[in-house]
Amino acid sequence: MQRLVFYKYFCSAISRPIGRPNTSSVLVSPQFVNHFTRMGIKTGVVNEQQKASPSVGMNMTISALKKQFPKVKTIDTNTLAQWIDEDKGGISFSNAKDGKDLEQVKQSRNLVILDVRLEEEAAVSKIPYSTRVDPDEKDMKKLKEIIEEKSLSKGQDNDPVSVVMYCAVGYRASNLVSRFQQSLQKEGNQDSMNVYNLEGSIFKWANENRSLVNLSGEPTGFVHPYSTMFGKLYLDSSRTKFTP
Repeated sequence: MQRLVFYKYFCSAISRPIGRPNTSSVLVSPQFVNHFTRMGIKTGVVNEQQKASPSVGMNMTISALKKQFPKVKTIDTNTLAQWIDEDKGGISFSNAKDGKDLEQVKQSRNLVILDVRLEEEAAVSKIPYSTRVDPDEKDMKKLKEIIEEKSLSKGQDNDPVSVVMYCAVGYRASNLVSRFQQSLQKEGNQDSMNVYNLEGSIFKWANENRSLVNLSGEPTGFVHPYSTMFGKLYLDSSRTKFTP
């Protein structure tokens, strides 16, 4: 029975954030909600079968984020997987035998992956080799130092660092990418780093059965849903987990 408009679920989801009291203000802006409203009107109602599919909300979210952050570059999950999986001396993400091998693969692209979520979210799982940074980070100099520390170049005149940021579905990552890009431009260093938002972030990554690890580096299939409603909108129900 067709009776549910997607944006109503989205608005309901953001009203029950998990984490800090100000998380909802970080997660979404009024402009973002207004865009979803317009999309909901254009799209019409969503039937029960569509509502059960995380791809419906995910595709709408990716589209809305690109409109709200037009200057933020994005990469899809396939591209990030290829970057991580790229061979170096016959070693790939899929056949690495230990942590040393895996680190060698990661460094082959001078790649830095940043997890822009709360501590409790990252405690459940993360994309391999990502480093958590605070979604509310205001000190862009500090953020740059974290990236340089994690990168292969260490600030030398090598190829630009590829920085990929992700969160739950992409808003917080896009927001931080945007602010960081503005900081680099003010410094005249915009060519030193290629900074991207990961489309669909960790939810899309997980729904595609890609590798996830816990804080100990052990494989896991679970993801913190951010909120119960977000889990229903975006995640395969078998993957939802609020605690490590």
